[in-house]
Amino acid sequence: ATVAQRTGRRPTITSGLRTAMAQAEAMLSKVSRGENLHALYRDDGLISELMRLPRNASAWAAVLERRPVSDHQSGRAFDVRTRDRSAAEVNTMKAIAAELRGSGLIESDHLHVAAPK
Repeated sequence: ATVAQRTGRRPTITSGLRTAMAQAEAMLSKVSRGENLHALYRDDGLISELMRLPRNASAWAAVLERRPVSDHQSGRAFDVRTRDRSAAEVNTMKAIAAELRGSGLIESDHLHVAAPK
């Protein structure tokens, strides 16, 4: 509601709570687009471990089930589409996340919003 009030448009949520399998699929999609997982996730050791595995969701999900890598896996994060938003609107959404003591991080085509720790 706050985003709609301040930007004039409702946000489009593209992802929320994820299983380990859904997280693995999302990460493998990033790898296939050439994104650097080390730049996106804090646990470098875990990312290195995943990158040594076969590039399939089942193998990665088995690891992510034991060692969650994203706040999506606990329901503490969601993604908001940005491709149809102006820079000012995206900055407003990031500011709202910060005002709520959360974080907003731009990732390729979306804003990743995480709840405060």
